[in-house]
Amino acid sequence: KHSEKLQSEVNRRTKEIESTKQLLQQIIDTDASFIVLADGKNVIYANKTILEFVGYNSIEEFRKNHEHLSDMFEKVDENNSFIQTYNDGVHWIEYLIKEQDSKKLKVRIQQDGEYRYFRPYAKEIKTDDKVLYLVTFDEITNEYVKIKELELMASTDALTNLFNRSKLNDVLEKEMALSKAISSPLSI
Repeated sequence: KHSEKLQSEVNRRTKEIESTKQLLQQIIDTDASFIVLADGKNVIYANKTILEFVGYNSIEEFRKNHEHLSDMFEKVDENNSFIQTYNDGVHWIEYLIKEQDSKKLKVRIQQDGEYRYFRPYAKEIKTDDKVLYLVTFDEITNEYVKIKELELMASTDALTNLFNRSKLNDVLEKEMALSKAISSPLSI
């Protein structure tokens, strides 16, 4: 009789836990941001938003085609604020945790031939026996494109579409610093 009561309590608690898990899943899946839970290298969970974006129905289906989430990150040479799989020799999640408050880090992902830009944020979650990372990606494509347009407008002459004096000064400053750093002459 005691074991029946105990089994009944176990069943009740199991249903309660499963119900709570389903509710949390629904809440997370309604978020417009990408939400990923990783163990440091591998994705354990991904919300419906990111799975739909990459065209998969489940995290298992995603894993069949991608070893890591960072496989989707596009390399951007001209800007070191874009995260790659390894940044300065550090895995992207560790790098993000370390640098996210001091740098405006971004991720570029190509979808259907177009670049999309995201601002990632990571939070370390410690459980009893392991450390997990909750990573969110907020889309910033519209803002990024607008900033690039404004930067171009600020550095070019509206009439001639040539670079203006301000742009010349920026380029000259960078080239002088490079020339000095590598002990090479500079000519104009």
